[in-house]
Amino acid sequence: WDTRAKPAELVAELEDHVGQVRVLEAQEEKNLLFSAGEDWAINVWKTDTFKLVRRLMGHGAPVRTLTRVGDLLLSGSMDCSLRGWNLLAGGQPVDLTLNHTGWVMSIHVDEAQERIITGCSDGSIYQWDLNSQTLLRETPTHDGWVLSLAILNGERVASSSSECEFVIRPLDPC
Repeated sequence: WDTRAKPAELVAELEDHVGQVRVLEAQEEKNLLFSAGEDWAINVWKTDTFKLVRRLMGHGAPVRTLTRVGDLLLSGSMDCSLRGWNLLAGGQPVDLTLNHTGWVMSIHVDEAQERIITGCSDGSIYQWDLNSQTLLRETPTHDGWVLSLAILNGERVASSSSECEFVIRPLDPC
């Protein structure tokens, strides 16, 4: 949508997914938009032409969350995995061993502390070392799914759940 136009005008309709699109992430400096959802795929779109330029495959279930750290795209899925994609190498998979006991519903990267924070359908929040990809801590937090995360000043984690909870807790040091 072009919200500068009055009334707002539809600029493009991007069609290639089968099923719902659950998440979007942008890399504005390279004119890229990533979309993912029920068809297990991550589509890469050019925002200046609205053309599909790549389709990243590797998950074995719907993709629920995307986030980007520089030229690394992270995706979390209902296959209980967190995968990485090297955007400098055309979206080539990065070997990550960040497996979870539940569906990966949300991802946040705390670059200052060099850690990845994930929220899962098992109600836990996981902290991973960004460089070594080792699990630092698992914290049971909710009775339901962890739907979203936000890090506050590097010291607290805000999380929401499928049980209509919204809590803020100290981010346990590792």
